[in-house]
Amino acid sequence: MRRHKRQENPRRTIWHYTVGKYFPSIMASGVIRRSTLGVYPPEKPVTWFSLNPWWEVTANKAPIYTDVPREVRHDLTYRMSRGLVRIGVELRHAPFGIDDLHRVARCDRRDVDGLKRIGIRCGANPSDWRFTPKEVPSKLWKCIEIWDGEGRWVPYNGDLIVPAPVLVGSAIG
Repeated sequence: MRRHKRQENPRRTIWHYTVGKYFPSIMASGVIRRSTLGVYPPEKPVTWFSLNPWWEVTANKAPIYTDVPREVRHDLTYRMSRGLVRIGVELRHAPFGIDDLHRVARCDRRDVDGLKRIGIRCGANPSDWRFTPKEVPSKLWKCIEIWDGEGRWVPYNGDLIVPAPVLVGSAIG
C-alpha cells in the first residue's frame, strides 16, 4: 500500500464535504449526521471529515472512471449536485483517524483496509480522514464555505451557487 504525505493544515480545521443537493437538509437540522450507508450492526455509524483543504475526492458524486482525472470528477460533482459545500470544525471534534475505525465503530478490519485501498485508488489520502461517532451540531461549526466554480472556496452568505446541469456523457466523451 502506498504511503501518502499528509498535507499541511496549519489551522487544524477539518472539513465535512458535501454537495448543494444535501446542504439544505444539514442546515434545516442544524446537525452533520452520521453516515449510515453500508453500516450494519454491530458496526456503528460515524460522521466523516477530512484534513484535505481542497476537496475530499471520496465525497465526489460523479461516476468514478479510472481514466478520468480527479479534477474532472470534482467539476462533474459540482455541476451535477448543485454546488459543493464544506463545513469546518476544529480537529478535536472528530479526533479519530481511519485506523481507529475498528476500535471505535466496530468496523471489520478487512473493511477498513478495503476503504483505504478504494480511497487511494480514487486519489484520496486515507491519513486525512477523520471521524467521530457523534453527530456534530451547528454550535461546533467554525465556518461554512461554498465552491465558487472558479477554483476558490468562499464564505457561505446564505445563497448557494447552483451551476447549470450537465450531462455526464458530454463531459467525459
